[in-house]
Amino acid sequence: MSNANVTLSMIRSGQAYFGVDNATYSAEIKAVQKALFRYGFYPGTPDGYYGNKTAAAVRGLQNEKGLTVNGLLNQGTLQSLESWAGTIYGNPTATPSLDKVRKGLDYFHVGDSGYA
Repeated sequence: MSNANVTLSMIRSGQAYFGVDNATYSAEIKAVQKALFRYGFYPGTPDGYYGNKTAAAVRGLQNEKGLTVNGLLNQGTLQSLESWAGTIYGNPTATPSLDKVRKGLDYFHVGDSGYA
């Protein structure tokens, strides 16, 4: 299985999925790993490779959400992750939606610095 030409857009549309592939680096896989890390499923530093650690994290998410547990990041699994994390972008030049920007500004205007 190769993730070389797979994109999150393809996964969202049900055309493809990410599976274990230790040879292919992807910024989109790294973005997925970061989202899995934020929600306590990914135990380590995101590296952009869909290896056994990523598959285990995906299985944990699938189990938590009542999905078929197979370790593949498919359409249903991505939808579940994005229901928590919002739309995941692997491309750092992607522009967030206006709604996300407004929410960020609302947070900023409240005056919460994020420090305890």
